[in-house]
Amino acid sequence: MKRIFLLAGILACYLSISAFGQTEKFPLIQGEKFVLKSEILDQDREILVSLPPDYEAGDGSYPVHIILDAEITFEAYAGVVHIMHMADQIPDAIVVGIPNIDRSFDLDFMRNGAKFLEFITQELIPVIDGDYRTTEERLIAGYSVAGNYVMYAFFYGQEYFSRFLSGSPYGMHLFFKSLNLLPDGFAKPKVVYTSMGREDKQEQVGPFLEFCEELARIAI
Repeated sequence: MKRIFLLAGILACYLSISAFGQTEKFPLIQGEKFVLKSEILDQDREILVSLPPDYEAGDGSYPVHIILDAEITFEAYAGVVHIMHMADQIPDAIVVGIPNIDRSFDLDFMRNGAKFLEFITQELIPVIDGDYRTTEERLIAGYSVAGNYVMYAFFYGQEYFSRFLSGSPYGMHLFFKSLNLLPDGFAKPKVVYTSMGREDKQEQVGPFLEFCEELARIAI
């Protein structure tokens, strides 16, 4: 009898999964990759691109999300963007991922960070704008070390981006002096979203909160 109940339970689960699969349909991520020969970095850099599901069928232009640590984050991030668009929560976007070659070197603004930002703004963005239908709306996103680098891009490449998504930046204390670099006003609005979680190191939380308070005060 137990086996019958077990079999019935498995069958019920299978049927419910099948029914769900029949009623809820989501588009697969459409993607491609190319190699960009960078004169600034003196490297060949692999670039990943995920297009909106209806990109080929239409003629509209899209915002661009530039994603760091793309060898880890690209597929998940692109999927979330496209699904959130289907839920009418955000505009759909062209997601551009930059996989790492030497993460600790490129994303450290005390080492190669300035050149890496120049690569993004002077080489990558013109190629993306030239090859795809884009708007002037650009977002750059990263987590941890890459989140720290997003804040660096906010201070030193702000004219190229309108939105900055910085998850768990580890070194906000390094940017207090950079607050003085902010202009009295921006030609176009800028949006900065940053956060830390309960698993982040406690010694980083204090400077993070202090920085956010100061940035909010200046922004107002």
